[in-house]
Amino acid sequence: SSSSSRERNVGDRAEGASTNEDDPRLCTRSPMNGADDNPCPSLLGALAMFDPCTTQAEAEAALRALNVSFAPENCEGKYNCSDQPTVLFMPHCCVELYNNVLWRNWGGSLARVLLLGNSLTRYALMASTATLLAQGVRCVADIQPVVSEHPIDNSFGLQTAFNNLSLHIFSPEKLAEHSVLWEKQIPEPEYDRSAELVPCSGLVAL
Repeated sequence: SSSSSRERNVGDRAEGASTNEDDPRLCTRSPMNGADDNPCPSLLGALAMFDPCTTQAEAEAALRALNVSFAPENCEGKYNCSDQPTVLFMPHCCVELYNNVLWRNWGGSLARVLLLGNSLTRYALMASTATLLAQGVRCVADIQPVVSEHPIDNSFGLQTAFNNLSLHIFSPEKLAEHSVLWEKQIPEPEYDRSAELVPCSGLVAL
């Protein structure tokens, strides 16, 4: 699986979308984890991308051809999605990146996230909870009763390339039903050096 990610952000709030602002269990304005001074801002703009190996020329070409902005910092997937509905397009990233997305938006903010990436359910089926915790991906382990997963059919020529993708939805109803999960703040994840995640220090200078 790839250690890089591309995140797509929907900048406009969906018409008629509920903010759940009156429900203290579903505060969609502020994520449960991460201090307010977290260096990773919300993804702003209609379409934004990040890949730790993207060059300056590639970033400029994407902006010219596709009107895609390039996130200037390697936030290791810890994007705050509390301000607006956000689609994260992360095919075949490492499990640590998915865990970081969940951690940063742990709580009601997940109701604003649509995640297209590796099946989170399959991670839980392939490894025990103890194994996932040992890897440092507690959020992936704990999110299982909350996430609704919709597998994506693989129509790509190479069947092993995109064979494990799903669209993940975190509905306000399920988030409220399992509100006990949000009562304890989860420490910021730390991973072994052998993890596939490209750390901030590993960002290619632009």
